[in-house]
Amino acid sequence: MEVIEGPMVTAPCGHTYDVQCLIDLVDAATVDETLFPPACCQQPFDLNQVWGYLDAKLRKQVERKTTEFGTKNRVYCHESTCSTFIGAATPSPTHMLCTTCWAYTCGHCKGPSHDRNVQCMSTEDESVIALAEESGWKRCPNCGQLVELSMGCNHMTCRCRYQFCYVCTAQWKTCRCDQWDEDMLLGAARRRVNARQEEERRRVNEWQEEDYTSDEEEEDPGNPAQYLEHAAPFYQHDIDIVGEAERLRGNYVCPHYWQFMGFGGHWQCFDCGTWNNFRFVSLDPRLYTVEHIA
Repeated sequence: MEVIEGPMVTAPCGHTYDVQCLIDLVDAATVDETLFPPACCQQPFDLNQVWGYLDAKLRKQVERKTTEFGTKNRVYCHESTCSTFIGAATPSPTHMLCTTCWAYTCGHCKGPSHDRNVQCMSTEDESVIALAEESGWKRCPNCGQLVELSMGCNHMTCRCRYQFCYVCTAQWKTCRCDQWDEDMLLGAARRRVNARQEEERRRVNEWQEEDYTSDEEEEDPGNPAQYLEHAAPFYQHDIDIVGEAERLRGNYVCPHYWQFMGFGGHWQCFDCGTWNNFRFVSLDPRLYTVEHIA
């Protein structure tokens, strides 16, 4: 048993925490709604009990998340690169200002703000409902927004941060549904394999296009086999896809294959669809490594 040094905090269930572990738990709960409010053995902490151990920044974050997670029908900034919580939904069209990106969102339909005399494009519209049923979309059990499965993993995280199973819409980790849609799993694996092989072919082509006949002394480019040996032959393609699919099935965390979308400096993962602002800090043949600066 690990010995706790320094001040200890006793959880409602009787377990003890050192201060730093408690702070880490509270911090994680402000990011993952399934952990909020912070609890041990499914018994929530009294926030008044832990308040004195939190710094001003974390206190403010807890206050914001208490309001956000306590709002049933939430409105988030319609800008996909922002998605900041801006308040509760309204019964009629209203202009709700996001103080993060300064965009206006309609408090009724949760889309871009519009004139009051313009009818909201609501997810309750018959045409939208029909399209949702035809496309197999699901509603977030928490906020009611329509959600589309864009890749193979049935673990969905809505814009309201609620996590649920796309198959049965139960809260994530409370059902026994399969985690993966097989067709989409193979699609995700195919995109990864294609991206890697495209990078390998690009490197081979760059070497072949080099002119090494110059009279000027040049640095030895090395054996081209070092590039060619990594270039997967075409007959290997399907085998690689199946192998990648099995790897994803066993241990998936989206590594984010970023592509520049060309407006506002934004990048989007072409696998899971995540948007954000980044700058490159390194480039790997198989995976872009980026640093978040937003």
